[in-house]
Amino acid sequence: MAITGLNPLGTSFASGSFSTDSSGYTHGIMEADPAARYAITAGKIKQTDKNIYFGGMPIVENVSEMRGNPLPYIQLATASDTPIGFTVFNQANNLFILGANQVPTTTGGGTINYVRFGSNARVALTCDPALRFSLNQPVSTLKVAWDFDKNQLVAAGSGTALPVKVLSLSLQNSKTVQFNQDTQIISWNPNGSCALVLL
Repeated sequence: MAITGLNPLGTSFASGSFSTDSSGYTHGIMEADPAARYAITAGKIKQTDKNIYFGGMPIVENVSEMRGNPLPYIQLATASDTPIGFTVFNQANNLFILGANQVPTTTGGGTINYVRFGSNARVALTCDPALRFSLNQPVSTLKVAWDFDKNQLVAAGSGTALPVKVLSLSLQNSKTVQFNQDTQIISWNPNGSCALVLL
């Protein structure tokens, strides 16, 4: 007797719990590397800092604030600063997912990991999809800068390039962080654009 109408291999899953495509990057993730993983540093955020921190943000260090604290103090870089590196989600057991947010974050009084320029760490960072128009040149020669308004990598003008080397681009299927100003919710965009850069 044949049984029809049943699919013994049928499955269901929660949205985002499984992936059928392993291409693309996740913003703020440092690629696995047995040497560069030792370059990850934990940075302390001042108690009075009201900014929200997550992986993939440019930062500056303030060593004058150390005063016996073994962790360097960091803060978000602004357009008038020269960043020293980027925060990362790696080894982020000190970040929290709060309320309706989907992205691990921290704020004043917390700590977050980061890697400095010159560490040879490979980090995925959100980028402007318009970088695709720069691909008529070898991707490794592409010069990029950080757009502090849109929080993403953009093609660099003269004298504004970050000291990084672009290794590859994934312009449609990377996971990027998006912040809704109206709801104050930080979530993942699964169709974002990322560049993998060598710091």
